[in-house]
Amino acid sequence: MSVDSWIQFQSLWMGLGSAILSGLIVGMVLWRRMRLGWWGMVLGLAGLVVLCLGAGGVALKWTGRATVVVMVDCSASTRGARYREAGMLRRRVDELLGGRLARVVYFSDHNIEGKLDRQPEEMESPRTVFSPPEGVETVVLFSDGQFELPTVTPRVFAVVDPMLDGPDDAAVTGMEQVGDRVLVRTRVRGVGRMICIDGKSQSIVPPGQAVVAKVAVDSAIMARFDKGDAWPENDAMELRSMREMGQRWWVGSAVPEGWISYSTDRLPIDPAAYMDPSIIVLNNVSAHLLGDIQQRRLEQYVRDLGGVVLIVGGDQSFLAGGDVRGALEELSPLSSHAPGPSAHWVVLVDGSGSMNQPEKGDTRWSVALEGVRAVVDQLPSEDLLSLGSFSDQIHWWSRGKSVNGTNWPQPIPSPRGPTNLSDVLNQLGQSFNDGLPKQLLLLTDGQAPPPDADQLVEQFKKIDLHLYLLAIGEGEAIDTLNQIATRTGGRMIQQMDPRQWVESADQLLRTAQYHPMENVPLTMRWSGPIPWTDPHLSSWNRVWLKPDAQLWAEAELDGKSIPLAAHWRVGLGRVAAMAFLAPPVDTAALADQLAQSPRDPHWNISWYFGPKIDLLVESAGGKWINNAALTLQLGDQSFPIPQTAPGRYELSFDAPRDSSIVTVLLGKDVLDRRALAGMYSTEFSAIGNNLNQLRELTMRSGGRLIGPDDHHRLELEDSARVISLRSECYFLGAMLILLAAVRLRAKTISFS
Repeated sequence: MSVDSWIQFQSLWMGLGSAILSGLIVGMVLWRRMRLGWWGMVLGLAGLVVLCLGAGGVALKWTGRATVVVMVDCSASTRGARYREAGMLRRRVDELLGGRLARVVYFSDHNIEGKLDRQPEEMESPRTVFSPPEGVETVVLFSDGQFELPTVTPRVFAVVDPMLDGPDDAAVTGMEQVGDRVLVRTRVRGVGRMICIDGKSQSIVPPGQAVVAKVAVDSAIMARFDKGDAWPENDAMELRSMREMGQRWWVGSAVPEGWISYSTDRLPIDPAAYMDPSIIVLNNVSAHLLGDIQQRRLEQYVRDLGGVVLIVGGDQSFLAGGDVRGALEELSPLSSHAPGPSAHWVVLVDGSGSMNQPEKGDTRWSVALEGVRAVVDQLPSEDLLSLGSFSDQIHWWSRGKSVNGTNWPQPIPSPRGPTNLSDVLNQLGQSFNDGLPKQLLLLTDGQAPPPDADQLVEQFKKIDLHLYLLAIGEGEAIDTLNQIATRTGGRMIQQMDPRQWVESADQLLRTAQYHPMENVPLTMRWSGPIPWTDPHLSSWNRVWLKPDAQLWAEAELDGKSIPLAAHWRVGLGRVAAMAFLAPPVDTAALADQLAQSPRDPHWNISWYFGPKIDLLVESAGGKWINNAALTLQLGDQSFPIPQTAPGRYELSFDAPRDSSIVTVLLGKDVLDRRALAGMYSTEFSAIGNNLNQLRELTMRSGGRLIGPDDHHRLELEDSARVISLRSECYFLGAMLILLAAVRLRAKTISFS
């Protein structure tokens, strides 16, 4: 590189002043005739001269040819560009730079150094980022300009590629749900294309015309163009739709007009299906008829989606329908179980040697333990539990602790020995004096001499013990045990097939927990959101109000308050429960009041859908609402919506890659819910030259836009750089004067 140089002074007057002062110092040395010697004089004068140069701000000015870098966009949006062809890039660079040497950088969302003749393959990236290397003064840019402009950039000469000026491309640019229909927005350039919407309707889209297609709402809607351009990534989009006003689901009998009816076995297990209902009514439905998955879906619908569930009592609901612990019991504001221990459960499993027989690839003992575990898992958590096995005597594993506080022994003792039912049951009849009703769940094959039924019944009635027997064999004691179960208010279930033991144990537990509806007439005090037709009840379910639940209805009985209806919030949604079978008309009217409203009249909410989702929330009604705790819920992520003006809140975020439901919350209240289409990468949201962006970039940086017909060589100005030598002069001058002083000291000592 050819370089010229010259000297500059940045503080000329300081240099002149220093020179005058240095002359005075030299004059004083000569007047006093100091013996410096020849070398001392040279060192001292040189030091003063260098210090004067430093005081004058001496600097070295360098001029040379500007550093140039050629930046080549290799992102996916530039497919088909002429400069991406072999040899075309070098010819165009030589034409513009005239053989001048330049660095070559290829980029997408990152930069890599390279050579003109070795262009890399397509550099994948979700979004193009233009970031020139540091220290570069001039950039010759080959790109479509589909990137955000940097805040600071060197001078840019942007080369327009003719092949990216309006290339053929069909893209689905957006999908938006409006009411019960979906709008599909497209962009088409070039030849006409065929689009398939939701696998059913097909349309021929002419060049340059956008299509707005409406289709009926379904669980998921796909819009896809047929193949035909270099960017298939933006040819398709999917939207998982939702009902803005919401469907109304009714599970159970007596379905009102206008409601969608579901039986317990047909209630959906697909989570996406629960985007549709604004309320679900469970009308006199036994919880055990709903599968675990269905109960979990109901919980997710309320807790995560802001849904509403109304539980209606009756002879199949709560404990009258064998309701036990589960997701539905957890959701309800009315509990089927009294607070604190209300019963003492005694669970005993036959641990005699006969249980070692092989069964189901294991032993009868292991299968029986599986059934016992299923029973214990469903007991009320605060009730007392005694758990063990028996053969000739009882082996307690845990005794008299709460269900939650009971731990299984490790390891569980293996079965052994003969069965002595008489001694075991007599021992039970004399073991409990806690005053609680006792439910004895006994699992045995009955291979033992029959016990004395009359004696045991008398003992069991004294301690309020009820026998529930799961007979897993046909031993000689089974008939006697059945008599004892019947006479103590219990029941026997005989099940010889070990594969059915778990289900039979669950059925036996529901029988033990069964509590029929109360038939004592009540007059309830109703304070719910709608007037109630008839407050007089002839039958009702025995329930208990949970902490934090709010009463809607209660009645007096023997001086005590009986809860009959209540509601509370669960996550984003609400659950209400009535402990009586209400007329369907009243139930439907109450449900309509509870259904989650998709709009709040105090707020106006506006959306802009694209690669970026823009949300605007404004207070309505002529009154500003400030400092509101607004948040946006997207999946498991939550984002605060900042206030930008009085009564105005705004948020912008990247569109999700997968179809999602987004929720706007005010505290815990749902203001709005929208279905968002799954958006492809931002890289494919705009195809072709963005001339406005390239023009803005070149004007801002002092460069210019180079069109396809512009073949003139670029006139690049030389660069200049000034290097200050002040610090170096100060250091060197000080060292020279120090050496002169050392020389003077040596001369003085020698003279002495």
